[in-house]
Amino acid sequence: MPVSLTTPANDTARPPRNRANRLAALLAEMLASVQTQNGDFPQHGFYATAFAIALWHGLDPGKYQTAITHAIHALQKQDDGNKYHREFIEFALSQTMAFRANQRREILRRKPWQNARVGNWLILRMVCLEKGGVLSRLAAKVLWRLIDGKFRDGAAFLDRPGCFSAQYHAFCAALLTFSQQPACQQAGLDAAKLINDITRQSSHANLIGRGAGQSFGIISAIYALLHAGFDRPAEKLLDQIEQSLLAHQNLPLNLLADPSDDASDEANARRKPGWYSYNRHYDYLAFAGFLLMRAGQLPERKAATSLQTSKPPALTPAPKIFRITSGETYCAQMTLAGKSPYDIAPMPVVTSAQGDIILPPCGGEQDFISPYNSHSLPLPILLPAPKGVLRCATPSSAMYQDDTFLMPFKIGGYAGQREIRFSPFEITFTDQIFAFNQPDDTENSGLTARLFRLFIPQDLVAERQSETCILFPQQGLQIDADTTLHLTPSHHFSALGRVQVLFCQLPYAPETGCCATLTMCWQRGG
Repeated sequence: MPVSLTTPANDTARPPRNRANRLAALLAEMLASVQTQNGDFPQHGFYATAFAIALWHGLDPGKYQTAITHAIHALQKQDDGNKYHREFIEFALSQTMAFRANQRREILRRKPWQNARVGNWLILRMVCLEKGGVLSRLAAKVLWRLIDGKFRDGAAFLDRPGCFSAQYHAFCAALLTFSQQPACQQAGLDAAKLINDITRQSSHANLIGRGAGQSFGIISAIYALLHAGFDRPAEKLLDQIEQSLLAHQNLPLNLLADPSDDASDEANARRKPGWYSYNRHYDYLAFAGFLLMRAGQLPERKAATSLQTSKPPALTPAPKIFRITSGETYCAQMTLAGKSPYDIAPMPVVTSAQGDIILPPCGGEQDFISPYNSHSLPLPILLPAPKGVLRCATPSSAMYQDDTFLMPFKIGGYAGQREIRFSPFEITFTDQIFAFNQPDDTENSGLTARLFRLFIPQDLVAERQSETCILFPQQGLQIDADTTLHLTPSHHFSALGRVQVLFCQLPYAPETGCCATLTMCWQRGG
């Protein structure tokens, strides 16, 4: 049965919990309309069936009884190989109140835990363990100590040790509200405060790290915000979900990219920015429906400051791994550490005061069919001399000194540094490749450096004012450099899709290296 989404969904007069519940009902209908005869969905998924059961049970088990019966049958036959998502499936089933415990045990008998060393997987397992007996609950408390020690940085929850993702931070914040442990509930509240800060300043919830722009993180953020009483930023995110549903008659996996050629199979992931091989459209759709349904059932509450305890709450330190800087006309977000080049943000994700994305999120993972590689890092490159090789910069570390961001990088056998200075109306970039200091090295002659290589969304309209000045009138943004600026189409991708590349091109001198500066300046009040 086709589902009509033509009824105006973006009804901001509705309370946000009512809006969430209405969206959950729409997604439940969408899932029921495409369920296959064997109880699964058109595309193989990891946990779509379990979350669909939880969603249908929670909304109207009588209406969806046939769909639930078929889904349970499909779940019982699901392959339990090394990709079995036990943590996700058990969580969904344990949150299905009408689902009997013996049914859950029968489905999960001898199914392996994934044991992924990833923060959100461990929290899922912890919440599931809390549903068990005394030993299981004790194991949950021990697991929380591991999570608290290895996967936290102040208020921020880490995706992997030393790596931050705003999407999976939001997922962790949402999951912690299901925990029975007071320490977890307080940590979830602190995490929701960080989501509130990010959304309030940037108009987006998940633009940094793995999964940038995906519906999974936006839905998680909506739930965490509403649970903590931060209704206004949640409403802003509900607007994004509703507008996407109206525009596409579906909920795209990545809300930032154009889903006109949306393909749900991994064979097409190469041309799907923001997708990776493990992403499944129906997994995300069923998860979104479930969490929106639970958001719709939350009681209204004032924005909380801390849980009521006998002791005053300790101040939560600011994250060291993640930095958000707001001027009067922009918001910039950066990550400062990680194991892969994309875990350290090579350029800030920058949004305007209105939420327009100026410098988009890019990269995220080196998946085997990812469109991202070392050449697609928005960092300098050295163009080869005749018979030479292309050298691409990769960051080695990053740090802040007051309002200045410093990122040393390696570029072949050379070294350089990116410096970014933030002020209320400007962001200034200085890229430098240092002199090699080996005059007998013949490879130094004839090299050309492309500095900056900042990625600009393809749909941002530019007007060239001079060789060194480019204007983006719709954003009230002017970019000036101390040498010629180039803005060209490219084959590189961000989470928004294909990008333009902004760069300065200079000869590299072995005696002095090369250096350039550009400034992004917003009109006051623009």
